[in-house]
Amino acid sequence: MNHVRRAESKDIPRIMDLLVQVDMVHHNGRPDLFKGPVTKYNAEELQEILADDTKPVFVCENDDGLVIGHAFCIHKQVIGDSVLTDVRTLYIDDICVDEAARGTGAGRALYDHVISYAREQASIT
Repeated sequence: MNHVRRAESKDIPRIMDLLVQVDMVHHNGRPDLFKGPVTKYNAEELQEILADDTKPVFVCENDDGLVIGHAFCIHKQVIGDSVLTDVRTLYIDDICVDEAARGTGAGRALYDHVISYAREQASIT
């Protein structure tokens, strides 16, 4: 059974591994545009993101407690735009499931958790 929770500092090494997998998907598809293997963030940047409530990061663990996926989110709010209505959204910036864990429901668990979190946040404000 997969378990989704808010990411913590202890998850940074595993999140870095997953970020390399994300990068390599891009690199393998477009090596003319994407370097590989690299990560979008370094450990220090990840620490700052994890501490920022406007950028919640969630991880999915398997039964053994191994982080097998992540979802990086960003709270966005538009007020007074000439085209858009005043709206507050939660944007999924990046979602990844470890190649070895695909087909286990981890992606669905992450997505469902993000949707529930967004609904909770909407009812708070």
